[in-house]
Amino acid sequence: MRILLVKLSSLGDIIQTFDASRALVESFPNCRLDWAVEKSYLPLIQSLPWVDRAIPFSFGALKKNRYLRWGEVVCQLKELRKVGYDRVYDLQGNSKSGLVTWMAKSRYKVGLGANSVAETPNRLVTNHQYEFPESGGMPARYRAIVERDVGKQVVLKGGMRLALSAKERLEHAELQRGRVGHLMVCPGSRWENKKLSIDQWKGLLAGVEVRLMFIWGSQTEKAEAEALSRMFPGSCVVGGLSLPLWQNVMRDQIGVVCVDSAALHLAAASQVATFSIFGASNPQFYAPLGERHAHFFGDCPFGKQFGKRCGILRTCESGGCMKEICPSALKQSFTRWCASLRELSGKKCDLQSV
Repeated sequence: MRILLVKLSSLGDIIQTFDASRALVESFPNCRLDWAVEKSYLPLIQSLPWVDRAIPFSFGALKKNRYLRWGEVVCQLKELRKVGYDRVYDLQGNSKSGLVTWMAKSRYKVGLGANSVAETPNRLVTNHQYEFPESGGMPARYRAIVERDVGKQVVLKGGMRLALSAKERLEHAELQRGRVGHLMVCPGSRWENKKLSIDQWKGLLAGVEVRLMFIWGSQTEKAEAEALSRMFPGSCVVGGLSLPLWQNVMRDQIGVVCVDSAALHLAAASQVATFSIFGASNPQFYAPLGERHAHFFGDCPFGKQFGKRCGILRTCESGGCMKEICPSALKQSFTRWCASLRELSGKKCDLQSV
């Protein structure tokens, strides 16, 4: 059997789909699984041992040069048409993924129902549609679509580990020297309104008795990580990591402290303990579940209510749901997580009295 999974972007959403993709492989032993994805995320999908082929698309580049890039997308769609599939699963649910799903050669196309799909035109290209369950995090909801289609619950075997290249294995060996057993702190986010300030991070982490590892993914984040590291003697700064290398380093640490970002979803998928801070996105959908995970949800200063994400996440000039979080309430929540984590793992992750 040959199966195509369509999940083009974004990074966090792709990571949240990992369990669903593994459920497909467990449901159809010896199947061949292809994954249609944005070109920029191609190396990530290629690092998944259970995926046979990653198929790149350049929709994201259309913003830079619409006319030139459409020619590239058309060529990519023609390449897709060369292969026939027994089943196609569109877990993106928007117009871009709908175009890929429509062009894929298959009589059996699974998609999202009217209450779950991101953009209604997507429903025109699928012939088996299912709604997300009403509760649970997004990884469980994506997985539920697969389980509803195959008609059974799927037990995932073993843990998830992204494959390292030969170069990355050498880099990992270097990082392991003296950099195991830290508390990994990932302050970065694609959206400014999801981030905490330097002073907020300083207040939150003050008194932590374990070593800290600050992670960066861009030059701006690097400057922030280095500024934080100078405030905490004995800490280290690590950045510019590929997703597989980041995951492998992450698995060697005590836990991850972050905002709602790719770091959170990668840690959750890798079964690493997390403490996360939310404001403009809803932890009901995006926070990991389980006793090793905890989160703090900041209040909107305007009293806005929302489902998955705040409608003005990208444009809000205040960012008050994050920037105006009560420091003592956040600290207390973090302290409880540290104490709980110490009890669960036996590893020292304690705070001095606040």
